[in-house]
Amino acid sequence: MKRKLFSCNYCDIEKFNSESQEYENIPFYCETLAHWKQHISRVKHCINIERNKNLEDDLVVECKHCDGVYTKEQYKKHKDINQLLWASKGFSYTKDCSCNNFCYGKKRFETLQELREYAMVKEKYSYGKDKQINYTKKEYDKALEILNDRQEHENKLQQIRQQNENKMRKELEEKKEKEKKEKEKEKNRKKNLVKPIKENIQLTIEDEFNTLNGIEEKVNPKTDLNEPPDFCDFCGDCGKPDNSISEYSIEKLERYNIDICDCESDEDSDSDSDSDQEKII
Repeated sequence: MKRKLFSCNYCDIEKFNSESQEYENIPFYCETLAHWKQHISRVKHCINIERNKNLEDDLVVECKHCDGVYTKEQYKKHKDINQLLWASKGFSYTKDCSCNNFCYGKKRFETLQELREYAMVKEKYSYGKDKQINYTKKEYDKALEILNDRQEHENKLQQIRQQNENKMRKELEEKKEKEKKEKEKEKNRKKNLVKPIKENIQLTIEDEFNTLNGIEEKVNPKTDLNEPPDFCDFCGDCGKPDNSISEYSIEKLERYNIDICDCESDEDSDSDSDSDQEKII
């Protein structure tokens, strides 16, 4: 697509509009300087300029910026293109500009807005002799105001972020505390409802039989260490208790420090004498 670097408000061209499906008149424009020189040397362009000069004053308008004479319709198009330039005459980047000519040094642009953006970027990133930029007090104050507003805005955002963070942290702590209390409450409830179960219990056949039939297990007095031994028989020779009948466990005797009889019985002596006689025979 051609760029509108050169435009003429005296000459119109017919162009078909695909949206409205009609032909419409638009101002002439071109992209290269050679094409522009070719246009302004044409007879049609020269006739349009001379015709406007010979019209009555009520039908034409003279531009006070470029001294061009246009019809009212042509001046309306001319004003729409250059109105922003007329309002920006005090800025340094418009020193090379004129009506329909938006130039910055040797570079040409379609609109003044495009020229302004290019000039600001070049001044910001310029080197060498273009690096010395003199800012007016108005521009400096405006820049300072923008920086202060930005800092104030950042402070407000930081304050809001801190408040939101504190609020979220507080809500999270309250939630954790509530969950902890609910867990403790549920744990206590289960503890009260469920009786503890004895694990790893191995029952013998007798214990299982007693459990099924509701028979209480009796403590064996021979092995029970909580009660002292009670002897009924005593040795006639040494007078010590005889454990051959009671048969108390060794652990129980050792716990209560009981010295039992170690004398040999009559049966043992008789068997010993019989064995000696057999040997002699």
